[in-house]
Amino acid sequence: MAIPKHDEIRVPVLELLNNAGTLPLKAFLNPLAQHFKLSKAEVLRFWVGHAG
Repeated sequence: MAIPKHDEIRVPVLELLNNAGTLPLKAFLNPLAQHFKLSKAEVLRFWVGHAG
């Protein structure tokens, strides 16, 4: 699966925040990767693309 766009991520992110309250950005990684069934390679590609 391609990395989801912001409008696809919005509802799952709001659900996470509703359940857990304030979260650091890294805390979203695993739940969203599981929700969108992203491979480890896709997650790594996202983080490498947004580093620094």
